[in-house]
Amino acid sequence: MLIIEKEAYLDHWHRIEDQPHRKEVWMEGYIEVPETHVFACMGYCDLVIEDGVLTGIIPYELPPPAEAEPNHIEFIAGLMEGYGDE
Repeated sequence: MLIIEKEAYLDHWHRIEDQPHRKEVWMEGYIEVPETHVFACMGYCDLVIEDGVLTGIIPYELPPPAEAEPNHIEFIAGLMEGYGDE
């Protein structure tokens, strides 16, 4: 079963939890959601909930990926760049 947090964070992101062996919602403040809809937007959406039932999902565009931090080799190479050129 896949569930999604009912309340979104400021950027319209909802936390998603998945435990296939579960048959009912196990976390307070969450609601069951179809996999295909939520994985397409990775939780960035507005939920339409009527009388406690999820009736719609309005997806948002995914935010751009964060720039990767340089690994330790790239970091040291950056520090050494130009060193000894004098």
